[in-house]
Amino acid sequence: MSRKLVVGFDGSDASLRALDFAISRAQAQGDSLL
Repeated sequence: MSRKLVVGFDGSDASLRALDFAISRAQAQGDSLL
């Protein structure tokens, strides 16, 4: 079952790391990002 991940992004270093993590996770598990 694929899931949709929603990631908030404000341009900070922490949000960039969160986005990178979400992209990696989505690719590994067949999920999608919104």
